[in-house]
Amino acid sequence: VSEFDNLTVAVGFSSGTIAITRNPQATTPTWTVRQPRAGFVSSLTLDPLDGNRMFATYSNFGGAKVFRSRDGGQAWTSIDGSDPFRALPDVPAHDLLIDPRDPTRYLLATDIGLFIGQQDGAIWSADASGLGNVLIERLQ
Repeated sequence: VSEFDNLTVAVGFSSGTIAITRNPQATTPTWTVRQPRAGFVSSLTLDPLDGNRMFATYSNFGGAKVFRSRDGGQAWTSIDGSDPFRALPDVPAHDLLIDPRDPTRYLLATDIGLFIGQQDGAIWSADASGLGNVLIERLQ
């Protein structure tokens, strides 16, 4: 449920499908259904400051791990990194948190630790704060 307007609800499925409604209180809500990729949607993050920006993470091996929508879920783009040396590794991703001080910086929970996304997901790097390279499932 979006913190932006709490009238946007997004649901992810094990098939990779994402369903979004902006009228959840209606007798018959209208759903937009998209599938950025096949796989297990492990989390959906709805930007608390921008009602049209949302993120999906996937926890499968193979394929892109992080997708962003800037139009309320109509279109989705992979943001796994554009440079092969600065891209995300092929490990399951579990949760994404938007840095509240910099909306183009992301924290990503993965099977092998925390990754930091910079420049709107163009560059990713392993966290160097000393946190161990362990499974992280949720960020708060």
